[in-house]
Amino acid sequence: MRAIWAIIGAIAGFVVGEAGFLILAHLAMGAPSLPEMEGSPIGNVFQLGPLAGLLGLGLGIWLALRLTRRPP
Repeated sequence: MRAIWAIIGAIAGFVVGEAGFLILAHLAMGAPSLPEMEGSPIGNVFQLGPLAGLLGLGLGIWLALRLTRRPP
């Protein structure tokens, strides 16, 4: 059962990590002090977004395993 929760945590963590990063990147790119660059949003989506997703994946697995462990 722990493995199922770990898989669910991994998927949820990846989605939340990716979406959270993209929202923060969108807010940062909308700041008036930043110069407008054409390739920046695409770079955020395809280069940095998956890294944030992998971080969320790892945290999701860790949290799922931590919450489903048996008491000693």
